[in-house]
Amino acid sequence: MILFSRQRMALAATALTFALTGCGANMISSSATQGSAISAGVPLEGTVFGGQQPVSNATMHLYAVSTSGYGAASTSLLTKTVTTTSTGSFSIAGDYTCPTGALVYIVATQGNPGTASATANNSALAMMAGLGTCSSIAGTKISINELTTVASVWALSPFMTSYSAVGTSATNVQGITNAFATINNIVTVSTGTMPGPTLPTGATLPTTLINTIADILATCINTVDQTGGGFSSDCSSLFSYTPNTKGTPTDTIQAAINLSQNPAESLTSLTQLISAIGAPYQPALSSPPTSWTLAINYVGGGLSNPKAIATDASGNVWVANNGNNSVTKLSDIGAASSGTNGFTAGNISAPTAIAIDAAGTPWIANSTNTLTHLTATGTLTSFVTGGGLNAPSGIAIDSNGDIWVSNAGNSTLSEFTSGGTALSTTTGYTGGGLNLPKAIAVE
Repeated sequence: MILFSRQRMALAATALTFALTGCGANMISSSATQGSAISAGVPLEGTVFGGQQPVSNATMHLYAVSTSGYGAASTSLLTKTVTTTSTGSFSIAGDYTCPTGALVYIVATQGNPGTASATANNSALAMMAGLGTCSSIAGTKISINELTTVASVWALSPFMTSYSAVGTSATNVQGITNAFATINNIVTVSTGTMPGPTLPTGATLPTTLINTIADILATCINTVDQTGGGFSSDCSSLFSYTPNTKGTPTDTIQAAINLSQNPAESLTSLTQLISAIGAPYQPALSSPPTSWTLAINYVGGGLSNPKAIATDASGNVWVANNGNNSVTKLSDIGAASSGTNGFTAGNISAPTAIAIDAAGTPWIANSTNTLTHLTATGTLTSFVTGGGLNAPSGIAIDSNGDIWVSNAGNSTLSEFTSGGTALSTTTGYTGGGLNLPKAIAVE
């Protein structure tokens, strides 16, 4: 399995599984750095639905993500109050300014999810949709519902602490950029349906599990507060099953964040919530899952018994394939760019490890006690031998660009320059208790 995180991920057999707790790209540009504000934001319009019911009188919020730290407070952009109509529709026209290059998302809170009483309100209701950069959302039609909420929360989870606090560090803008684009792999924000428009051919979504989580949120979203105040009993049940170390949530986005960050939480109890009201999103699970982890399975590009994985600064995923002596390159949304058989230049042979240098080019450790260095497009740069290479098990690159390899065959380390010249002797570096090393990292 390949785990998405703040940067990226982890591995499986002939397909790659990206578990959604961060990453992707395409829907937005490669920069989320906030610069000078443009004069006014482009018009936005859309609808807010809970299940199949329009949410009236919901308050709309538009935020730009922070680049000052993980989970840092987002910047609220709207300059006036915007609420939804009786049909769940909203319109934002010139009611905000937007920092150049900022990544933005939209949130709907509270409102009446289709009950007969015009004054009824659900104070726990919160749903969202990740949009992308300000420059990319011109003319965007937005449908906010439980599915867009699940897609947005699970993709952005490593960067979120609440719906008003989504941020990254200044050095990991690419990570949150990829995360925003992953949303567009899962759902089509303009319709609020699955799959997303950028899901690569052959990739598959866990649609039944996504529907199930959306249905669980809907058990609270499609209710109103109790007479006299207080959450509905359904919301109280949802929140009691989705606590975190800071306590129980008070809105449905926070419940979703907690669940995405604690994917083994209350599997049976949460699944049983659905049966009481039915499931607006189908098909849904009839029994508890093994986890609330969401994963996209990717195929193609020559994947065959993958043994190692690395990502470059642009979010491209590089995979060493032990099964067919190749390397696969997938874009940050999982689209293969290495052909049907993978990259095979440079005598790649049952590769065991892979690392990406500062130039974005891969170094591959082969079972034949050699290294292969490819360009970013998969052509050969150099084929390296010597330096004590012996059953290489791991590879890492230091800040000087030197290549370090752990050798399981003779319990040594090998070191090479960025040009492939051996710095270690023909027997490698020994000592320090090295004994059948399986991996290596550079501090």
